[in-house]
Amino acid sequence: MSELIIEILEIDNIEKHPQADRLDIVNIKGWQCVVQRGLFNKNDLILYIPIDSVLPEELESKIFGKDSKIKLHKHRVQTIKLRGIISQGIVIKPEIIGLFFYKKGKNYAKELKIEKYEPLEELPNVYGICNKIKKMYINNNFKKYTDIKNIKNYPQVFEDGKQVYISEKIHGCLKSRTNIMLINGDRKDIGSIVREKYEGYVLGMDEEGNLVPSKILNWFNNGIEKEWLKIKISSKKHGNYYKIIEATENHKFYNIDKQIYIEASKLKKGDRVYLLNSDFEITYQQEQVLIGKMLGDGSYDRRHRHISFGQKKEHEEYLNYTLQCLENLAGNKQKEQMSGYGTEMCRGKTKASYHIDNLFKNWFDNDKKQFPKEAINIVGPIALAFWYMDDGNLCHNEDQKDRAGFATCGFDEESINNLIEVFKKFNIIAIKYEAENYWRIRLNTKEAYKFFCLVYPYIPTIMKYKLPKEFRSQNYINFINLGKNKELQLIESSVIEISKFIESNIKYDIETETHNFFANGILVHNSSFRCGWVLNEANTIWKKVKKFFGLLPKWGFIVGSRNVQLTYGNKDKTFYKENVYTKTAEVLDLKSKLKFGEVLYGEVVGCFHYNTPILLSTGKNEKIGLLYNKFKNGEDIFVNSYNFEKEKTELKKVVGFTKNKAKKEDWITFEYKRRKRGGRACHIVTTKNHLFFTKYFKEIEADKLQIGDTIYLPSNKTLSFTQEQMILGSILGDASFSNNIYLVAHSEKQIEYLKFKQAILENFTIREFETISGHGSKMLGFSTCSLYDKITYDIKNILYTNNIKEPTKEYLEKLSPIAWAFWYMDDGSLHKTDGKQPISTISTLGFSEKSVDVIVEYFNIKSIFCFKIPIIQSSNGNKQYKLQFSAEGTKRFQALIAPYIHKSMSYKLLDCYKNIINSIDLKSIIKQDFGLIETIITSKNSGSFFKDTNCSKYDLEVEGNHNYFANNVLVHNSGIQKGYNYACSPGITAFYAYDVMIDNKWLDYEDFKNFCEERGIRPVPLLYIGPYSKEVIEEHTKGVSVIDPNGTPIREGCVVKPVIESISPYVGRKVLKSVSEEFLLLKNGSDFH
Repeated sequence: MSELIIEILEIDNIEKHPQADRLDIVNIKGWQCVVQRGLFNKNDLILYIPIDSVLPEELESKIFGKDSKIKLHKHRVQTIKLRGIISQGIVIKPEIIGLFFYKKGKNYAKELKIEKYEPLEELPNVYGICNKIKKMYINNNFKKYTDIKNIKNYPQVFEDGKQVYISEKIHGCLKSRTNIMLINGDRKDIGSIVREKYEGYVLGMDEEGNLVPSKILNWFNNGIEKEWLKIKISSKKHGNYYKIIEATENHKFYNIDKQIYIEASKLKKGDRVYLLNSDFEITYQQEQVLIGKMLGDGSYDRRHRHISFGQKKEHEEYLNYTLQCLENLAGNKQKEQMSGYGTEMCRGKTKASYHIDNLFKNWFDNDKKQFPKEAINIVGPIALAFWYMDDGNLCHNEDQKDRAGFATCGFDEESINNLIEVFKKFNIIAIKYEAENYWRIRLNTKEAYKFFCLVYPYIPTIMKYKLPKEFRSQNYINFINLGKNKELQLIESSVIEISKFIESNIKYDIETETHNFFANGILVHNSSFRCGWVLNEANTIWKKVKKFFGLLPKWGFIVGSRNVQLTYGNKDKTFYKENVYTKTAEVLDLKSKLKFGEVLYGEVVGCFHYNTPILLSTGKNEKIGLLYNKFKNGEDIFVNSYNFEKEKTELKKVVGFTKNKAKKEDWITFEYKRRKRGGRACHIVTTKNHLFFTKYFKEIEADKLQIGDTIYLPSNKTLSFTQEQMILGSILGDASFSNNIYLVAHSEKQIEYLKFKQAILENFTIREFETISGHGSKMLGFSTCSLYDKITYDIKNILYTNNIKEPTKEYLEKLSPIAWAFWYMDDGSLHKTDGKQPISTISTLGFSEKSVDVIVEYFNIKSIFCFKIPIIQSSNGNKQYKLQFSAEGTKRFQALIAPYIHKSMSYKLLDCYKNIINSIDLKSIIKQDFGLIETIITSKNSGSFFKDTNCSKYDLEVEGNHNYFANNVLVHNSGIQKGYNYACSPGITAFYAYDVMIDNKWLDYEDFKNFCEERGIRPVPLLYIGPYSKEVIEEHTKGVSVIDPNGTPIREGCVVKPVIESISPYVGRKVLKSVSEEFLLLKNGSDFH
């Protein structure tokens, strides 16, 4: 923990803010602060309050002013950005806070009652015989680790040119998005809990199985993990309802049958675990609010089981009222958005709940919202009130009294009839009518009055403008907190599925008083580690007796974390019914590796293997070293390999394996981008002679590849034939293609057709939107992710010329009747004239005459007779055309496309084809074969990205195609390696040592390195060794963590030590840290650890 220093300092430098005329940038002691321009000058004496200072409320008021809009979050000073410039701390004139007599360099923290932001650290309970809590006796010889101070506060500790070594700053395993249950029943993701250093209570379980509040004692960010387990837990109470938690293999779960915590990797299908039932019963009031919102502006996400809704920004008070009425069912407010009409919107949503799913499971037909007959009797006055506030309007003019109307554009006629029956329940006669091809509901004056009498008690002040004047002065009923919710309880559940998956993600963990908490509703245990042989102390009566008789051993092996110390063995148990610190020491064999007087300090994290992930036929990755072991044991291995002739990946058998020693000079490191929504940086480490495939699938040795060269990755999904044809056809119609993204929009009248398209591209769709057409009509649409299939080349190179669609013969030959059907549904029409046969036309207004001629020739060759006809003389004098089929050509054309025409577009078909059932099977068109996407090399460096380079290199031989995907890059059969070079068995804890103490003396760097090598212990990643300078520190503070180079986590910072241990009069032992600004900019980022 860093020391808090609040001192009087001299301004080192001051410069103008480059992006703000009224701001300056002040530099003090290596920190930079943004201040108001003109307040300070260079060499002024100021009071500097650094980040992570917690101010008393009175002092905060003096600094910012009592009525200032500037407020510190929980009175804490944090790293922020002001107009693009990082600002760290507060700079003020001492006189502002009444400090008139001051001394430069003096620490005023105590005098000003400013505290350091830090968690309350308590010693957790330890259990002995019969699970009774026992006192934890402290052996003072088992030293806690050094408190590391920030280097900016002590720039004088290290001299330029002195030899130092710099290591990455790390900490100890759940994914960021894993939700943790708080004591009030709310959930908070563990990533936020760790980053914010949330100091509250979570739910835990005591030794008797009771749910109890459990104080968070510590937080851990353990860097990147790539191998995860996905564990699916059933809930017998709710049928098919289940929970999923993603964790590292070594994370602990409570096994009911064994009554102990076991590692995730040892869980089996059928094992019983505890699931927290926190899905509150919905009260009547909550149910009515939900029904009203679903009748109005609400939309239901059936996948995530929540309802979302939005209001204009000026009606944010109504949105807040809705969330308050939903109470514990209310989710978070979402980011403000712009509607398709350009209106600023605020949005909210409910929490996920199976109750919501049950309530609205019959409200949808092919994803279109409807109001079912069985729901008539559950609609009450509260629901009507919320529906009216959402979609109702007060109608009146000078000649008529107040009436009420409802916009019901989204409902079909059957739903409207059912809603009419709802009004009848309350003796209100409602009238349905059609306007602009949509159904609406109207209540005439007398019926409207009945309605207003029914709903006004539930309409808050912000929405009373929708009530007649005589009702606006009436008080509304605040029914918040009227209902009761079900209490939290534990449910015995079983594991129904365990699967491994590969994903680079930050691991988080917390330490609590009960040493457990509920993650995604599942009871798990939390994770720092130290162990060693220390002189025994007679700190208990029994030990004093043994010492008196000479029976107390001189040395004892002790294990624990920062706050815990336990005797090695099984007699002492923490809450989770076993000594997990002993277990860690056992797995790593530390008791035998360490000698008397040696204490090891480090971090326990999920294990990384040195093996390169190889893409298997299942689409999953597995380490090449593990595959090597399986192969040697006689197991058949099948990997994904690319067939250049068939242009697709296919399952191929591994027919050979090699394993050889590699030298430092053998390696080369490439960085490349994954083109997935922007692409993240990835690294691959390979031998220089390894063969890669570059542009046009040319084989080239790694050493000859250059920055900018093309390499190939597997696409996550490739387009099926139907998907490809729909895109090719509709791009000739209403769709567009830009930056490899397919985008299409239709009017509200064609919403069913739009949804049909979206369903076809379901596995590629990432965004829905609203917009306004050039004619002022409301348009709804969707867009896909970036597509890197072969179709990309076809569209960009043989359809578009200078960003203008110009269909070519080559492009048209790629079309099938499926593509024709979507082109026709987009831009086609059926013309009927009395006495003549109907004919089909296709609008080709956007195409040149040359392109239209190509299209006419294309169809006529196929005996689908058509011709062009001019329809408009454009302003620039160019003729524009449409394509018209002959009567016979119409019949032949429609006979081919009819099986692919959506029912909502059947009016464009001849009568004889309208009853043909659409043959597009939405369930079967999604294809999961891997194709290839192109990417480029962004950097190239000699040597390995990793520090330990004298290790084994692996290669495998693939039958037939002689290629495979290594770290997702297509390579030829040749040796390749990626990852750490410390072998660990799957599921076994990995430990990073950062210091060793022997006989109460810290080891010098060379001794520490040799110690780790001799004992087979993994040291913390080394970033640099050499002469000290400020520039070197800055360079290694920033960047990504080397714990996993394939992810892009922000490096927390670095730790600097002299290569020869030494003492400073300023800080004691010379160990300082530098924390990255990017890390501190994370929400509530801190340099506490």
